[in-house]
Amino acid sequence: MEKLAKFLIFSAALLFGVVSGLSLTLLTGHQQNSLALISLTIPKEETPHHPFQSRFSIPARNSELPQRLVRSEGTLAHRPRIAIIIDDLGFSLKQTRQVAALPGPMTLSFLPYPAGVAEQAAFAKSQGHEIFLHLPMEPGADGEAHERLADPGPGALMTSMSNATLRAMLEKNLEKIPDIAGVNNHMGSRFTKDRAKLKIVMAMLAERELIFVDSLTNGGSYGSQIAQKAGLPALTRDVFLDADFGKGGTASVKAQLAGLERIALEKGEAIAIAHPYATTLEALGPWLVTAPARGFDIVPVSALGLEQSALVAKE
Repeated sequence: MEKLAKFLIFSAALLFGVVSGLSLTLLTGHQQNSLALISLTIPKEETPHHPFQSRFSIPARNSELPQRLVRSEGTLAHRPRIAIIIDDLGFSLKQTRQVAALPGPMTLSFLPYPAGVAEQAAFAKSQGHEIFLHLPMEPGADGEAHERLADPGPGALMTSMSNATLRAMLEKNLEKIPDIAGVNNHMGSRFTKDRAKLKIVMAMLAERELIFVDSLTNGGSYGSQIAQKAGLPALTRDVFLDADFGKGGTASVKAQLAGLERIALEKGEAIAIAHPYATTLEALGPWLVTAPARGFDIVPVSALGLEQSALVAKE
C-alpha cells in the first residue's frame, strides 16, 4: 500500500512537470510569434540617399546673407566666387531632391507652372539653397539651339501682350513660388529684345526687391541693361554647362566647369547655368565638393547681387 502511494505521488509530480513544461513552451512560443507579428507591422524608416554631403548653410533670402559677402568701402579681398543656377526645375520631386542633395549653396530656379512646384521649392530652400523663379518668356528663332521655335510653356510673357495683360501674367507667375530671391528668364530670345516690355517687367521686379539674372539666350538681350536702369541687381550668365541637352556626357560638363573656373579667376566671380540632366549632376556633384579646396567659394547668386547693390548705392 505504501509503495502504491509513493508511485501515485511520483506519477502526479511527473505529470505536473510535463504539463508545466508544455504550457511554458506553448506560452513562450506564442509570445515569440506575437513579437514577430508585431515587429512586422513596424515600418522601417527610410534613410534618404544623399550622394554628396553639403558643407554649406547659407540662407536663401538676400537680407539673411552674411555681411562678409557685402563689399564695403568699395573693396573686399575674397577668393574667386562661383554661383551655380540649376533651372528648369519643378516637374519632378525626385529630381528636385537629387539636385537639393548636392553641396551648395546653389541657386535653384523653378518654372512656375508644374503642379506642386511651391512645395518643391520650399523643400529645396530647407536644404540651404536659394530659390529663383525661372520665368518663361517668348523665344525667338535667333536664340540658343535649345529654344528655337520651342514652346516656353503656359504663362509665358509674350511681346504681343497688352501692358495690362503682361503685368497680370507676371503677377500670376510670381505668386506661384513664394519667397523667391530673384528671377532668371526661361527662353526669351525674342522678349529680351523688347525694351518697352522689359521695362514693365523690371519695374515690377524692382518693387519686390528681386535680383534679375539674364540667362542670355541670345547675344542681343537688353535684360540686364534694363534691369540695372530699374534699380535691380542685374547679373548675366557666363557659362551654360550643358547647352547640348547633356548629350556630351560628363566630359563635356567638366570642360565647361574648367572654363567657368578660368572666368572666375579672371573676373573674381562667375555664374553658370545648368539643367538637372543625369550627366550634369554626375559631373557637378564631385566638382562642388572639391571646388573650395581649389580656392573657389560656392555662393548663391544673391551674394553677387548684394555686392553689386552695395556698389550701386554708394555711387
